[in-house]
Amino acid sequence: MGIIASWIEKRATKQSTSPANPAYWIEKLFGAQGTASGVDVDESKALSFSPVWAAINIIAGAVGYLPLHVYQRDAKDGRTKRKVVNEPIYRLLHDRPNEYMDALNFRTTLQAHALSWGNGYAEIERNGRGDAIALWPLLPNRVEPKVE
Repeated sequence: MGIIASWIEKRATKQSTSPANPAYWIEKLFGAQGTASGVDVDESKALSFSPVWAAINIIAGAVGYLPLHVYQRDAKDGRTKRKVVNEPIYRLLHDRPNEYMDALNFRTTLQAHALSWGNGYAEIERNGRGDAIALWPLLPNRVEPKVE
């Protein structure tokens, strides 16, 4: 058997199936499973695969085109709600979240992030009074969510 054939045969066998291999125990302990092909896939690799990119683009674009309304619950009974159009948050979500993006691109971006990374995040820019004046999308792989 040639050197290349033996190398391919070694690469084709899954190394972590033996309890003698430490990777086997790491997979068992943390619940991780290696892929059958042995190839690690992350978001950037998945997005370089055109069917994945196309699917995310179609879904995110469709969600971006959906109408977005802001509602406020009635303070008296808490069950009825009314549409709010005179609030600054409505303008940010419905019209223009920041000076560089329109609402369609902003919502499409956040949906694409949610499909790729599992979550979409935006930073809220506030003025001196604490009012939201802009929303800026953040890369999900650079955000660490905290609950306080």
